Amino acid sequence: MADHTIRLNAIKTAYEDWRDDGTASGSSKFYHNNTLIMSNYVHSTGGFNSYRKEMAYIGFEPLPDEYSKKFVRLGKVYLYVTSAAKSIDDSFYNTFKITTIPIVNNWNEDTINSDNRPEFLTNNTTAAETLYGNLTANAYYKANIKIYDDERREILTGISIKVGNSLLYTGGYVTISANSRLASNIPYLELIAGDVLNTPVGTLHTSGFANEKEPIEIGWDIKYYYISDNGEKANLRITARAQKNATIKWKNKGSSFENIIENIGENQRYTFQANTFSADSIEWCVRVMSDDDVWGDYSEWYELTTVDVLPTSRPISPVNAYIDTTSDNLFEWQHDIGTGTSQSKFDLQYSTDGSMWIDLASEETDRCSYLLPKGTLPTGKLFWRVRTYNTDGAAGEWSNPASIIGIGKPKAPGITGITNQARPKISWQADDQIAYQVEVYSGASLLIDSMETAGSTKLYRIPEYLNDGRYTFRVRIKNSNGQLSDWSSASANISTVKPKPPIVTGHAVENAAYITAQLAEEVSTAYLLRDGVPIAKFTGAYYDYGEIGEHEYAIRAINADDNFVDSDPVFITINIGRVAQIAPEDDLTKIVRLQFRRGEPAMLSAEMEPAGESMNFAGRKFPIYEFGEFLSESYDSSFSVRTREEWDRIKELAISRKTVLYRDVRGNCFYGIISALQFDQDRYSTDFSISLLRVDHVGRIEYDPAEV
Repeated sequence: MADHTIRLNAIKTAYEDWRDDGTASGSSKFYHNNTLIMSNYVHSTGGFNSYRKEMAYIGFEPLPDEYSKKFVRLGKVYLYVTSAAKSIDDSFYNTFKITTIPIVNNWNEDTINSDNRPEFLTNNTTAAETLYGNLTANAYYKANIKIYDDERREILTGISIKVGNSLLYTGGYVTISANSRLASNIPYLELIAGDVLNTPVGTLHTSGFANEKEPIEIGWDIKYYYISDNGEKANLRITARAQKNATIKWKNKGSSFENIIENIGENQRYTFQANTFSADSIEWCVRVMSDDDVWGDYSEWYELTTVDVLPTSRPISPVNAYIDTTSDNLFEWQHDIGTGTSQSKFDLQYSTDGSMWIDLASEETDRCSYLLPKGTLPTGKLFWRVRTYNTDGAAGEWSNPASIIGIGKPKAPGITGITNQARPKISWQADDQIAYQVEVYSGASLLIDSMETAGSTKLYRIPEYLNDGRYTFRVRIKNSNGQLSDWSSASANISTVKPKPPIVTGHAVENAAYITAQLAEEVSTAYLLRDGVPIAKFTGAYYDYGEIGEHEYAIRAINADDNFVDSDPVFITINIGRVAQIAPEDDLTKIVRLQFRRGEPAMLSAEMEPAGESMNFAGRKFPIYEFGEFLSESYDSSFSVRTREEWDRIKELAISRKTVLYRDVRGNCFYGIISALQFDQDRYSTDFSISLLRVDHVGRIEYDPAEV
């Protein structure tokens, strides 16, 4: 870097003459625009020395434009001595000490006086002194001048100095030409100037993470310095300096190939377009040309990573709240990441137990919310959680679960299977189920209705055997809020491999029907059907005392796969002989015959009363009667028995409080209890009236439950 020598001539001057009056005090006199004669004159007058001291204020030409942005680090002032002589008494020689102090502010050579002297840099570091002895006339003498101090390291734009002899008793007589209006021998400055150097310092994206998928802005400030006399860098505090151009270099870390971006201009920022970088780590540096066309050094390399950290997430809403599952629900969460980047994707899940999770939604978006459509969630106690992705597409950990309670109509269960069996199994999926109902249809006919059944099980075995054919199965559930779901339905064809049908024979016997059959070896279980209803397990022969009149009998044979075949039916008419009979339900073979009534035929009287309620309303004269679903039937009959044994058996039935079967020749057949027994006895017989109250009786038996 080359130094430049600059000469600046004086362009304005003023002269201050201060004289001692011999009393250690004095006064100043200013001379404007005339030839300045600086002198130092000392003589002896009695016991005191009188002296005079001159000071010159000199302003110099401004720096030429080509040097206006250089840093002036050295200066000398050249003053021309026009005469020099010893003192009168030869006690002092023609010596002169020049003190130079830079002037801070501007000043006017026409108006300067003792009241508006220029302001000086009075810091000791700004004063420069040069002592000369044995001066000769008609010669230039130079004095060092400091044009800056440690607190004012600014670029020089103009300079004025104060020049004076600071010694009171130097002796001799010296005259210096210091008038800027002289044609020759005027004072001048000789300055040494050098380039102001710069080094950029990064301020934006100098380390850490940068999202390569978005624009990345880098920035820098500029430090200015100069090379001092000892060759070291010395910082400058410069305000009047600007960047004119810049060049950026960047590379993938570890690579020797450098990408260069030139002609950045005056902006101390630069933006890399999105997706410029593909490596995990990149480095960049910059150098600057200042507005005096001087290029500085490159900055240090700044390293950035494009690998984003993993985020965490936190549910915001709903948390510990009830939600209406029949309406849309807004789920919100917080995406936390150390790099401050946005979410790129989210996953949303829910669970009914906090352990098994079901996907709800997944979407590539920076929006930290999701509007869940109505009917998506089940009812009951639920949990939900979320996880978010960083800009690299990497997922963070799942959030802690948030608890909610869904209320509203439950979702219809999803039917998951129907087995191909005579008693098929139907399975489904549902949440928040506390009860269920299953129906089976053949066409429009309802065959089976489980009715509402409490429980959370999601598997139901049809209890009845179905013939081969196509059926429709329906399921609905009830949730913990007591609300029913819509029905779910599915159709299935039942086609089974059946066992060999039994060969059945049968005929009437006294008071009963007798059925026998031959069962194939493959049959594991068989049932006796009366009029299509199973009334007993069948093992080869069976007496039926439970009915009267003609009935259809068949054997249903079941194999190991729980598939069935029905035998051909046989029809048998059951007769009971004379009048009537009763028998205990638990042993219908213990028949008590009711055959006679002394003096008149046996009679049966009955009363049937549908249950209902009479209600009266204002404005109506007669009541309104509403019938219920219940029916009451009572029977009364009178008989006679001759033997003590017959009477004891009748009393035993009444006292046992057992349900009895009543049958008579008129075709009446029902189960009831003996509600009253009235009698009269004499030596010939016991005459009695028996009252029966009919009770509900299920004559069918249930099939053995199939393995679920």
